[in-house]
Amino acid sequence: IYPAPVPRRLVRNQGVSMVRGKTNKRRLALVLALASLATVANAQTIDLPPEWRVPNYGRGSCGHAAIAQLMHAHGEHDLADWWSRNHRGGVFTQTLVDDLTAAHVPFWLSTRCDLGFVEECIKRGRPVAVSVPYGSGWHVVTVVGWTRSSVWILDNNDTKRYYELTHGEFHTIRDYVANTRPDLMFAIALASHPLPSKVNK
Repeated sequence: IYPAPVPRRLVRNQGVSMVRGKTNKRRLALVLALASLATVANAQTIDLPPEWRVPNYGRGSCGHAAIAQLMHAHGEHDLADWWSRNHRGGVFTQTLVDDLTAAHVPFWLSTRCDLGFVEECIKRGRPVAVSVPYGSGWHVVTVVGWTRSSVWILDNNDTKRYYELTHGEFHTIRDYVANTRPDLMFAIALASHPLPSKVNK
């Protein structure tokens, strides 16, 4: 976990695995494209106001857009704007670790996108940036909800709506990333500052 201390129940794995193997040519069709339009309304969801949703920008800066969304969710709007101005392009797990550490932003990290980690962060009101396959490439989205039956996603390629996945679909995505590109696999939540009351209404 980097770099902030975190409760034991959140610590699922530590360290960053960088494996630069060849990408499997077979890609999992991203379930998000087929997910239904819906409204998030549950005690374990985080409804980000439209002005806090950061669209993908630059040449595939989805990872940085997702991090900026986390910062907005924590009320760190100036930091989020600074992040978007100064960070762009694709990311590996280590890239985000280095950038967040250099900016002195405390965070929680699971390099295996541990599902218990994601669920616990959502229960604590913390959205989570996760890596997913997307068409013929890779993408980073934000998990904003976790209910008994569903996982709710905010995609920075389409910030006007939330997408609903079943737990089985989310498991499939997670396992595919683990088996094909472990160097791109992560789940990151920010650890600083209580969330504003505007979140979690």
